[in-house]
Amino acid sequence: MVKSSTAPKATQFFKYPVLWVAIGILLITSWALWPGLSGEFTNWDDDRYVTQNPLLKENPPENILTAFYMGNYHPLTLLFYRAEYQAWGNNPFPYHVVSLILHLLNTLGAFFVFLKLSKNNWQISGLAALFFGVHPLHVESVSWVSERKDVLYALFYFAAWYTWILFREGNKRAYLFTLGLFILSCLSKGMAVTFVFTLIFTDFLLLKKWTKFQILEWLPFVGIALFFGVMAVFAQKAAGFIYLSNEWTFIEKIVLAARAFFFYLEKCFWPTHLSAFYPYPDKPLSALFWILPFVIIGMVALAYFQRKKYPWYVFALGFYAGNIVIVLQILSVGEQLAADRYFYIASAGLFLGLFMSINQIIYNTHIPKWLFPILIVGLGLFAATISRARTRIWKDSLTLWTDTVGKYDNVAIAHYNLGVTWGLERNDYPRAEIHFLKALKAKKNYPQALYNLAIVKTHAGKYEESNQLFEQLRNVNPTYPKLDAGIGYNLERMNQFPQAAEYYAKAVKEEPKEYNNWLGLGINYGKAGNLSSADSALAIACELSPNKSEPWVNRGVFRYNARLYREALPFYAKALALHPDHAEAWFNQGSTYLGLGLLDSAILSYNQSLKFNPALAESYINLGNIAGTKNDISTQVKNYSLAAKLGHAGAQQWLSSRNYSWN
Repeated sequence: MVKSSTAPKATQFFKYPVLWVAIGILLITSWALWPGLSGEFTNWDDDRYVTQNPLLKENPPENILTAFYMGNYHPLTLLFYRAEYQAWGNNPFPYHVVSLILHLLNTLGAFFVFLKLSKNNWQISGLAALFFGVHPLHVESVSWVSERKDVLYALFYFAAWYTWILFREGNKRAYLFTLGLFILSCLSKGMAVTFVFTLIFTDFLLLKKWTKFQILEWLPFVGIALFFGVMAVFAQKAAGFIYLSNEWTFIEKIVLAARAFFFYLEKCFWPTHLSAFYPYPDKPLSALFWILPFVIIGMVALAYFQRKKYPWYVFALGFYAGNIVIVLQILSVGEQLAADRYFYIASAGLFLGLFMSINQIIYNTHIPKWLFPILIVGLGLFAATISRARTRIWKDSLTLWTDTVGKYDNVAIAHYNLGVTWGLERNDYPRAEIHFLKALKAKKNYPQALYNLAIVKTHAGKYEESNQLFEQLRNVNPTYPKLDAGIGYNLERMNQFPQAAEYYAKAVKEEPKEYNNWLGLGINYGKAGNLSSADSALAIACELSPNKSEPWVNRGVFRYNARLYREALPFYAKALALHPDHAEAWFNQGSTYLGLGLLDSAILSYNQSLKFNPALAESYINLGNIAGTKNDISTQVKNYSLAAKLGHAGAQQWLSSRNYSWN
């Protein structure tokens, strides 16, 4: 048996075993999750939470306090993101570092809570905390930037749990600390409302008998939990994340909830085939599913009848059930049966309760007492190794979603995000089309997939097919926010600029603060020859996104097209001040200088454009033309040859007609 520590001096106890166990836990946990620090932002909510979140940069921070965002009310998490964004912008590394630090603090918090509950049994507490720190199901909460809310709410949750134990030990001031920390936890993530169950089952361990007054002490926490629970439901409904379809009957939802209940237990002890997304099972449900609710009833009955003999089993079951019940999809939130991140807090009490129960059983049998800690440490190291490998799955969008479809090929969102990865991020439109089609096969009339498939068709020059998809999208979702902008883009690629501008004008009315809509409107006005309207629209785009250079470049281009060369130059200068590596801006500036007859300035600009984009054949052509005007034939041939090597047909024809070789 692993007995409670009985060191004669408290200082000696805290100086040696607890300190070294804590350090060991932190080192192993850091080793397990370290590869996640090199991860990029993924296209699964990281853009909306960080890189493109207007609440982090454009609105005053007080707006965050009242915002329902992404189906959640979590202002403290958003304020945390805002502070990080102000410090680091779109660099993912610091965000990952902060998530890991928070997880390490949570692991320490769990350890010290476990010490309190187990009466300083540092061996069992250390083993349980080690499992919490390194368990593969927790990788998602740490390595996914968008799950900052998980590690943040847990920080206050563990602190509140600890102060509640202090309160039950006689520190009356700790009650208010617990209440305040609980509120902070709820402000970080609505799932913190389950803390009420944690109080109940903690008191089950700590109190011999509940008095009416002790039960009344729970009521403020119940009231706060109800308030934040209602807020969470409103936030989810506002975002359309609560599904009340007739796809599953109420009885089937109970059965599915039982399946989810055992799903986490299964992954807890056998963490394989992990995925970012776990879809609902196919109909009809297998016979095994229908048995599971009765198994749960049996487990509860066993806990009730053995509550005095095995209190730690009761605690483990009650803590786990209380902290997982709200995400068992009885009220469907989202489109998946389970998610690794939901197990984060629920695992803590489960690990401690189970390990204490097993320790008690071993004490009452002839099993070698040393076997249990060695076995658990071995399993902990095994779990850490799995977690280390799992962090690499979160490296970027491509690895994440490739892993997901490799395990569940019928997940629409996984194929959709792979399509976005290949199409928008890597410009591989044929691969993107494959995944958008698979997404539509998995989820018929998936609006986002329809829209992006239409854009892919546009890039492939299949304009009629693109129009048909946009019409299909209009029938599915007439108010889809990007619909008119998408049609405008398709018309722009067809060189129908006035018609494209009309659709972009509709788009800016629907989303007047969307930068891309104003940019598209300005570009198409300009291409249609309406310089005044183009400049007005592009000026608004500049205001909406002051750090973007494209509106400034286009304002210069349209003045260049109108032969207003000197008026164009300040706009290129502004674009290059924002992004000195903008090759097209340097090229356009060079062409403007060329129009003004300032050949030396044009040469400098063209050379700068080639510095940042060596494949810009037109810069070589124009440098060759300038050399030709100076009768510098060797330099002209040299530049034309470089353009010819890049496939410029005009350069190849010019060189061939003069018997020059460019190979």
